[in-house]
Amino acid sequence: MADSKLTYSQFSFVFFNILIEMFFARYFLNLRSKFENNSLMKIIVWIYLTIYFCVLTIYSCIAQGYGDTTEIRILLNSADSLHVKGQYPDAQQLRTKAMLLIDSFSLERSLIAAEACHKVGESYFTLGDYHQALSYFQRALEWKKLHYNGNDLQLAISYNDIGLAQMGLGNNEAAIEKFNNAIQIREVQYGKNNPSVAKVKMNLASAYFNLNEIESSIKLNKEILYVFENAATEDKDNWIRSKISTMGNLANAYAARGSYEKALNLQFECLFLRQEYLGIKHPETVTSYGNIGVIYERMPYY
Repeated sequence: MADSKLTYSQFSFVFFNILIEMFFARYFLNLRSKFENNSLMKIIVWIYLTIYFCVLTIYSCIAQGYGDTTEIRILLNSADSLHVKGQYPDAQQLRTKAMLLIDSFSLERSLIAAEACHKVGESYFTLGDYHQALSYFQRALEWKKLHYNGNDLQLAISYNDIGLAQMGLGNNEAAIEKFNNAIQIREVQYGKNNPSVAKVKMNLASAYFNLNEIESSIKLNKEILYVFENAATEDKDNWIRSKISTMGNLANAYAARGSYEKALNLQFECLFLRQEYLGIKHPETVTSYGNIGVIYERMPYY
């Protein structure tokens, strides 16, 4: 067990078990005195034992399933709060504790086990341990497949994150396969020209770039940029950072191809948008300054 202390559900289960045993022991003694030589005694005992074990089985499911799932949920929610605050090691510790509880109470392959497993992978990914992240993401995907249909968005999330972990390990070909799996599911759910689909395509374009398939990266980034630019008016602010990132990715691809003027124009546009939406001191704004400097350095006439 992850903790030496009994949970509330475990304590109540033991206490309830003792009461039931005392109850049946008393009645068995009374019955024996009345029906000691009667064959009906065997039948009654058999019925009582059947009821007894049925009750214990049902209560065991409730105690170990419901009660401990609640404890796991508390751990996961607390970890999520820490993760949002940037306290990644603390979040990872709580998520790992949740997984230990899941293993302890044989809740593997359940929905909450799949969720916890994926979140542990998320923590490892954030901390840069892509091997561990990939292992947890893959296990979570296998468990999710037991509960969701093939086009569920939960599977798309897993495919995308597995792709990111593979890309972090330098396995870009494997990453492309997983990104395409995620894209196919999202296209079924949202349609092809949806920002939620374009978001995953950004990762696919990055994998192409890493493989030095520059033309494929440029083509895909143009398609992605078109989707973000034509998003519904009420959604544009939600996707503005993704749009700016896509412009930066396209600029990097142009620079890799040697199209420095196009790259420079896009990077300046990224810079102005980031200054407007994020502020001049934001890390992404600072990144834009750096990207512009890199392009100037590469240009042969500067």
